[in-house]
Amino acid sequence: MACPVEIAMLQSTGRCERPIPTTDASEVMLAVSCASRTAVAAMCEAAAANGGIADINAAQEHGFMYSRALADPDGHV
Repeated sequence: MACPVEIAMLQSTGRCERPIPTTDASEVMLAVSCASRTAVAAMCEAAAANGGIADINAAQEHGFMYSRALADPDGHV
């Protein structure tokens, strides 16, 4: 059984066009592991087809890891 992966990322000013939430808001970003780039593409396409926003940031290729970001229908990352 694969172990779930939890990643916490902190957002600083000047690196993202989306505003940083105010101190009275709570947000979390989740990372999901997929078996292939095709599976990542399918997840992003499904999110976009169901009211989400695919590719809110540029796709990232790190050699050992490929990353795409999406937001839910309310705009949460």
